[in-house]
Amino acid sequence: MNNNLRKIMGFYGFSNISLSKKAKVSRGTITDILNGSNPNKETMEKITKAIGNGLTVNDIFFAKDVILVVQNEKVIS
Repeated sequence: MNNNLRKIMGFYGFSNISLSKKAKVSRGTITDILNGSNPNKETMEKITKAIGNGLTVNDIFFAKDVILVVQNEKVIS
């Protein structure tokens, strides 16, 4: 499976370990997906929820390419 997971992980600063913990899947599962394995629907949903940021399963796993935009927010204290 060709997916955007590696790009998205890098953009949001996730390592295999941090994403696996947040998504409650094994580190090996993340590694397998990055190496081309096809995750099941439940795993894709867990990873998508863990990443958040308004991304969908389609954005991460099926879109030909995804454009990631950082929104600059000014915090006034």
